[in-house]
Amino acid sequence: MAEDTMAKIKSKESELSGRFSRMDEDRALYLLESYVLRDDKNQKLPDVVNVTMPEPRMFAEKVFSIINSAHMQQRVEGRGLSDNETSIIENFLDDLLVSIDERLMAKGQRILKPFLIEQDCLRGTIASRNLLWEQPDGTFVPDVLQIDARYLTYDYDVDGLAWAACKFFKTKTMLESEYSGITIPSGKDIETIEYWNKEKREVFAAGKKIHEEPNTLGYVPFVIVESATGPMLMDRDFMKYRGESIYATVRKLYPEINRHASILSTLDMLSFLGGWQYESQMGELAQKPEHPIRGIRKVVPVEKGGGYKPLPINDIRNASRMLQYLLLSALQRATFSNLEYGTLTMPLSAVAISKMMGTRDAIIMMRLHDLSLYYRQTSKMLIRQYVEGGIKAKLGVPGIEREYNPKDLEKNFAIWYDFTPTSPEQDIANTAVAQQQKALGMSWHSILTNTLKVQDVAQELAKEREEMADRMDVANVLYDQVFAYRDRGDSLKDRKEKEKYYLKSELMLQQLENILKQRAQGQTAGFNAEAGQPSGKAVKPMVPLMAGGGAGGGMPEREEEFSPDELEERAQGREETVRRQTAEGA
Repeated sequence: MAEDTMAKIKSKESELSGRFSRMDEDRALYLLESYVLRDDKNQKLPDVVNVTMPEPRMFAEKVFSIINSAHMQQRVEGRGLSDNETSIIENFLDDLLVSIDERLMAKGQRILKPFLIEQDCLRGTIASRNLLWEQPDGTFVPDVLQIDARYLTYDYDVDGLAWAACKFFKTKTMLESEYSGITIPSGKDIETIEYWNKEKREVFAAGKKIHEEPNTLGYVPFVIVESATGPMLMDRDFMKYRGESIYATVRKLYPEINRHASILSTLDMLSFLGGWQYESQMGELAQKPEHPIRGIRKVVPVEKGGGYKPLPINDIRNASRMLQYLLLSALQRATFSNLEYGTLTMPLSAVAISKMMGTRDAIIMMRLHDLSLYYRQTSKMLIRQYVEGGIKAKLGVPGIEREYNPKDLEKNFAIWYDFTPTSPEQDIANTAVAQQQKALGMSWHSILTNTLKVQDVAQELAKEREEMADRMDVANVLYDQVFAYRDRGDSLKDRKEKEKYYLKSELMLQQLENILKQRAQGQTAGFNAEAGQPSGKAVKPMVPLMAGGGAGGGMPEREEEFSPDELEERAQGREETVRRQTAEGA
């Protein structure tokens, strides 16, 4: 019954109310809702310059950018599958994601990946409803409904997801276009709930059921991935802490930073408009001036030995500096260092860079893991629908789509999605470490695997051997080029273009024949044996491995022992010294 369904949803919303409150708090941080300084009774304080700092938004946008720039590569593994079979499945997965984005854009929505990143980072949960949508030409394309986890309720049974319900706010026109012939409640933002279980699908508008149909799939077509971050304790209120956002460690810190900034701004204002004390022999009985004593070129008569003096606030300023250091230090330890934002100007060693980038990995890697799980489950669900429905898939970029037979997908295989984050700073640091390891005699295979973190080490080594062979013997290059030009000519339809590449191939072949003839006579034409030997010259690293030594006989200070704030302060101190010496003519 409709009442039972709505009661179930309301009960779950009440159970998840703590998590939803947390999500609302994170939303306010991300959208930089104006901060207001209040007293212990939550009353707005008068005469305060309220300041809202941009740190929450900057941090979130930086996390989005890093995750979005990570390289995604899918892998298909199956026992007994040929390379051609796995290649077809991998092409299907590529085209599947393209078609998902095309469908979303046709509906005026954002493409999938940025939405998933934002949801995982801000809500701590990724969710979507995944179905196949029939096109006018009879083909089926993937239809992924993006769901805001803030308005999602769900529950599990022993077999998996038992039911799920997602809430949206739609206009009457939108609902009438989706469900014709049904009386729709009037209103602008009508609360619409789409409910699925293993037997049926129900749609509610303003609490009234407007549509129902059987679920022929036999399972709930939702993919829900709660972020792996956050505590995994089993307390009574554990649901509140499941699927944490990127603000987990700084949720209470950002308001303190806004509070501190508001206090400092208010103190700055009080430097001009603050209170004054009047010293007089009458003491507290002295009469206050009728008009403010401030004014340009204004002269105010006072008693001898008395006068007006500003209220002391210097002690407050000094304490504020210490508080500011504590707040910003804690913020950098919990989020990103200044190196990540590009505001740290002093040169760092490879070890220091690696340590400062360690916090980044702690934030980013689990989010990439969440994305991997989502893509894996979504791909398997949509493949299942194509196979069980016996539906031919026509997917990919419009105009150059590829068709896939369900029999090509009806195989036993596993899908993996690997994400590799990119960081120029970390790459430079890893390269400096690799250079030192190579000089110490470590195997190149170990360096590529453990230090440079190359994805396909075997392929990289094969490329290196091939390039070395080409440098040592020009005949290798000519031989490859002969067939490359010929194959290029075979692929062209224009006769003139074909003949041009065939002629180039013939010229390369003539050069190769001349070299081979000279070698047959005992000459070493085209050989360069030195190209395969180490040069013997030490390669200067792009950054030092460790911090450089200091002057005198004392032990050098290691920069990796300093906090990001201390490193920036030392850099600013050096810059100030240079400016002062320049001004003095030093």
